[in-house]
Amino acid sequence: MHYQRWLKNPDSVACVGIPRDPVRKRWECPTEKPCSRCREVKSVADFDKQSRLRDGQTAYQSWCKSCRNAINYERFWAKKGREERARHEEVPVLRAQGLKRCTICGVVKEEGQFYTGGTSTCKSCHYLKDLSKKYDISLVDARALLSSSDGRCESCGVEAQLCVDHDHATGAIRGLVCGPCNIMLGHAGDDPNRLLAGALYLERHASVPTPTVPMEIGTETESHAHPGS
Repeated sequence: MHYQRWLKNPDSVACVGIPRDPVRKRWECPTEKPCSRCREVKSVADFDKQSRLRDGQTAYQSWCKSCRNAINYERFWAKKGREERARHEEVPVLRAQGLKRCTICGVVKEEGQFYTGGTSTCKSCHYLKDLSKKYDISLVDARALLSSSDGRCESCGVEAQLCVDHDHATGAIRGLVCGPCNIMLGHAGDDPNRLLAGALYLERHASVPTPTVPMEIGTETESHAHPGS
């Protein structure tokens, strides 16, 4: 007899006899129910509620929560694919070793190369992501921009941490420069004539020797005196 029909009339004669499935037990009370997938008799709390019957009593799903979660898990990852499921299942394994895989470059790195807060991208790829989002370029163009500079400032040629230099009028990216050069260009107002005038100013004053403070005669004599004199 079906469980919902028994739930309507638990005193039915059909419920007193042996069920068709010998694995199932007799339904003596509505607190237990057999799962049609794993064939285990469990409490009704282990089943999801299905709907309400006409007499106001509650019906339950034929599969228990564990079986439903297991089949839903398999269906979910069947749509995602094997590769994405393998990456998902390797997360706890890598975490136990203090490692993490970047979702952009796909390289397994130490957790110290990731920002705190549960970020899935490493620091270098996180910078590329912010760069592409800020200047509306693709990740491929952002990576090509960083690789073209070879880690050196395009203005002075010094190897340092680079900043993105862009045209303030159009917003287009001009290149990568170091922090001091980026500040210099910003204070000059992106005016080449002003920068050339500053360079000529430095050339004019480069030949002038740096003035030195004269030393007193008494101090110089005492400094060269012998300890025994």
